[in-house]
Amino acid sequence: MSSFLRCCDRVAKTFYDDVPARTIGSLTTLFQGLSSRGHLDIDDAQVAAAQFNWL
Repeated sequence: MSSFLRCCDRVAKTFYDDVPARTIGSLTTLFQGLSSRGHLDIDDAQVAAAQFNWL
């Protein structure tokens, strides 16, 4: 495998491993705030964030 392809493979793995977790964390915080102010009716902000992330 060329060094370019190995680099692309690492970038893809890093993106897949890191980006969704950061996005879900940010959405969880946002959803918790909206829920606490009565703008969003959810039982579990983290579950809602994960589901929303993969839409």
